[in-house]
Amino acid sequence: MSKARVKPNSSFLKKKNQKSGLLIGEIKVKSCTGMKLRKSATSAKSGTFSPEFKNKPAAAVAPAAAPEVVQTTTTIPAPTPSLSTDNILFDLTSFDRNFDSQTGYIQAIFPDPHNPPEYLPLNEKIKNALIRAANRWAHFLCFTPEYIDLIRTFLPDWNGIRLARFLMAEDNDPTTNKPWGSTLARSQPIVKVPQTSLIERFFLYLNKNTFNELSETKLFHLLSHELGHVLGFPCMVVKNNGEEVLPKITFDSARNIKFYEAETFPTAWESYKYEYQGLSVIEKGGTTTTYHIPLSTDFQHWSPDTITYDTPISYNEPNLKLLYRGINNDILTQGWNSEIKYLISNVTLGVLSDVYTWLDSGDKTYNYRINDKNAHEVETFTTTRDDKSIFFNGVVYDSKNKEIKIEDDEEEEKDKSLSKGPIIHQCSVCEPIYLDACGDCA
Repeated sequence: MSKARVKPNSSFLKKKNQKSGLLIGEIKVKSCTGMKLRKSATSAKSGTFSPEFKNKPAAAVAPAAAPEVVQTTTTIPAPTPSLSTDNILFDLTSFDRNFDSQTGYIQAIFPDPHNPPEYLPLNEKIKNALIRAANRWAHFLCFTPEYIDLIRTFLPDWNGIRLARFLMAEDNDPTTNKPWGSTLARSQPIVKVPQTSLIERFFLYLNKNTFNELSETKLFHLLSHELGHVLGFPCMVVKNNGEEVLPKITFDSARNIKFYEAETFPTAWESYKYEYQGLSVIEKGGTTTTYHIPLSTDFQHWSPDTITYDTPISYNEPNLKLLYRGINNDILTQGWNSEIKYLISNVTLGVLSDVYTWLDSGDKTYNYRINDKNAHEVETFTTTRDDKSIFFNGVVYDSKNKEIKIEDDEEEEKDKSLSKGPIIHQCSVCEPIYLDACGDCA
């Protein structure tokens, strides 16, 4: 495939929305029609799913309260304002669309003349929470110019990842057709070209049964987690000439543990090992050349559990003992508990900035760049008593309330009156849909 590029429009994402005061882009609505939008998110025909994420065990539920933290607190340089960016990650104008209340799509395929579709805008609470969550991520990340050029060779009017389907479902999870249980939300990225990381749009589903228990601020925190999945964590399968280059997961079948390799995600590894002291060598016996970042039991989040190895995974150095620290409250740690604040750390920003596409034998095209290495939400971290896993303290960036100290959130105090006890979300990720694989979307 040739590497023809389209120069980004200079007006990209610079139009001022007077109502919200947010920087958004001019957009010409160009959506799939007919059967293109009517395919089920879980249909075998809707896309090619990564074999790495099939037959996953259920995600573990987060603890009812923040873990006890002890030992020495490690201070990290305070976050600084991010550099100005010329683009944001999500197309905020897509949050203004009307969605079919029965199917969630923006356009009916075969409308019943006797029972016409009911198109409704997003609930104001949901819309506000989505905008806050989108702006939270855009405070730390932006698309690289090369990525914008590349995706616009396929989608000339693309102005960020857009919301293409939204559904509030009461009885069953639309992606599984099974009861929601403790699942509060689902998100699903839609990738334009198979075997790439060219994320065009996303689907979002909410559990209607528990919606009233969520204040706008709690919903903001929950949707921040979901949008992290939309941006590319867990990483979709990316190939170069048929060979997988991402995520290249290492699997310890004996202990049913998966890891991201340091070599594949070097920016994430740098933060995990050195900034947050995620790897501890208990007993030296040689030099190890392969290191890893542990994933959760569902293989779709960071692991909250610390893992100890008497020997490295490579099994070449029997005298070396390694301790990989779990991460309790990164934004993409397994599980979600409304009483715990989850922060965007440099491990997650790092792994997203390591995601790239390689359409031919040319150079890698990275999806994102970090606006400022020092601008993240973690100020200090400590380790828990039981398993020495990492617990972050710091600041939540919120475009509505600016920066909120996680230990002094007045709005969150007010929110506690809305529900009794913590609200638990058992997060399980939908595999990406690859549009060209279904043959229906150009």
